Order: sequence, then structure tokens, then C-alpha cells
Amino acid sequence: MTLSHSSRALIFLIGLLSLSCCKKSAIESNEHILDPTQTNIIVVGIGDSNLEGSNSVGVSEQNWFNLFANSLSKDAFIGLTNFNDLDRYAIVINGSYSISNSGPTNSSLLLQPGSSISFKSMSNIISLVYDRGKDYGNLEITRNGKLYSSVNANGIEQKDILMDGRNLLNSDLQEAVFEIKCLNNPVLIKSLYKTGTEQRSLENENYFFLRACVSGSSFRSFLPLEIKNAANVFSNTKSKVFYLLALGTNSMYNPFIRQSSDQYVESVNEYYATLQSSNSTVIYIMPPRAEPSLDKYLIEPYDNYHEKALAFCESKNIPFIDISNITKNKISGIYQSDGVHYNAQMHKLIFDGIEAFLNSKKILQRQ
Repeated sequence: MTLSHSSRALIFLIGLLSLSCCKKSAIESNEHILDPTQTNIIVVGIGDSNLEGSNSVGVSEQNWFNLFANSLSKDAFIGLTNFNDLDRYAIVINGSYSISNSGPTNSSLLLQPGSSISFKSMSNIISLVYDRGKDYGNLEITRNGKLYSSVNANGIEQKDILMDGRNLLNSDLQEAVFEIKCLNNPVLIKSLYKTGTEQRSLENENYFFLRACVSGSSFRSFLPLEIKNAANVFSNTKSKVFYLLALGTNSMYNPFIRQSSDQYVESVNEYYATLQSSNSTVIYIMPPRAEPSLDKYLIEPYDNYHEKALAFCESKNIPFIDISNITKNKISGIYQSDGVHYNAQMHKLIFDGIEAFLNSKKILQRQ
């Protein structure tokens, strides 16, 4: 497997199996998760707190992206890139660390020697996307206190790390405590994926999900190329990547980072130009109008943003999902008390509408 970015590395950690370096290429193993005979489908949700989950609807609750992932793959595990809010993801961090302005959401985790992160999971695959360089050190990964694997992030040039990992889909895995500990020099972690035993829902298809979200974020908060790099770690010759771009609420309503409607469309274009390719599809999800009490924060009327975004997407043949149409322009009863964050009913409506739209367009259909 060849990684597309010279400063990144990928390691697979497979449960109930001791990992050892392969003598052959990882993609030559017909049981490997990156088996080239399988189709790897990577779904990336790009958004703010309305996609990540906020207040009464969190990342572990039934927000629309969770509902969508679980409709495609039973008990789907969703990777994360937002290391600035690990409590939200039930990840405990100990020791000295800092948040680096790098990675998909400008919030990578720089672990210092002696620091660690830990979490409970029934995953059979844990994978990290991390930087590699001459100033970086080593990680030690344990599962229920036993050494599981080691990571060497030190190196001037990128080299593939090949592991003889087996996809134990029929294994009855129990919940375990994983700990990732920094041993010597710092290590910069950009993404964390977890994949469970039921992640393959359709024959010959493997599903991977990544959430690139930060509360209060706008288009300008993230790095589209880094998002693309994080998604491509699972790419093989038959990969399909779907980007569900749901940013925009803060670009309209947040007084500190809001944009004009022209700037808004320019931002959509930047993401499209970076992410769209022969094996990937960008799908734009237009945020709905917030409660009228928040109109005072708009630079321009909401309709300006909506009309220009729709016209741009039509000109580029970008699938355009209009949440306002899904809710039939309903405003009352679909937000939490702050008037901008979706409640559970709203998340269910959005999931139903997105699924119906994609099925009608024959995109990411559930069999």
C-alpha cells in the first residue's frame, strides 16, 4: 500500500491477533482489510456541531450521520479527527499534550513522552494516521494492559508500514480498553479510525466512516487536502470515497467567522475542487434556515446563500441535498433551545431525507 502524502503513515491494529511485519505486500493477502478484490467505501462527514452532535444529541447518540453510517454498516464505528474535544468521544487523555493546527480539522493531537490516550472499544481494527519525521518518536499500544503493538514515527523519509493483519469478521470480540502511549519523542496523531467485526455489511464491500467536524467551525476552519489524505488511507484500486459536505451554518450565522454569499460559494468550490476525483463524489448538504431570532447575525438574507449555492452545485453537477426541503421549511420544533442545533427529531428527518435522496440518485444505496 502506498500512502499519497509523504509525511503520513498508517498502522493497522487487529484484535485477538499478534501483528508481525509482512514479507509480502499487505494488499497481497486475500484476508487483509485492504484486499484489492474488495471495494472499500469511505464515507466522510464534514461539518460543524450539527453533524458531530451537540448538547442532547451527541456523537454517541442518534445524530443523522450515525444513523446514516449504521444504515450502511451494522454497528458502524466512525473515525475522528477532532482531538480538541476528546471528552465528546469518551477518550481519556493523560499527561502532557498539545493541539496542533494541522490535520483535517486543524486539531491534531501532539502527544509528549509519557502521555497517553485510552478508550473502550469492541473494535477489531484500530488505525492511526500520524506524521512521521526525524523529530518524532514511538508509540506503544496496549489492549487490556497487554502489549498489542508498537509504532515508530521516527524517520526522514516516508516508508510503508506493512502489517499481516487479518480481518476477523466472525470473531466474538469483547469490549476492551485500548491505551496509546507516547514513549520518547513527541508523536503527532491526525486521525483515529475504529472498525468493528460487523463493518462489512454487503458482500465484497468494506465500509469506513470518518467524521471531520468541530463545533463552531466554518469552511475556513478546515484543510480540505488533509481531509482527502485522511480518507485515502483506505484506498485501493476499487475504492469509492463519498464526502458529505455539511458546512455552512457558522459561515452564515456566526458573527466571528461569517461570510458573504459570494465568499460562501467560493468556499464550496474550494472543497469541491480539492475533493472531487474519478473515484470520489462530493455531496453538498445545504443547512436550513435557523430560527428567526438569529437572522440579525446574517450579512445577507438566507435566501441569497441558498440560491447561489444551489446554482453553483447545479453548474458543477454536484448532488445538492436541501435540508429545508426535507423539513418542508419547518422551523419550530426541530431545534434545541438555542434555535440552531438540531434536536433528535430533526436528525431523524435529515437522515430519512438524505437516504431517500441518495437512493433516488443511485448514490450509496443500501441493498
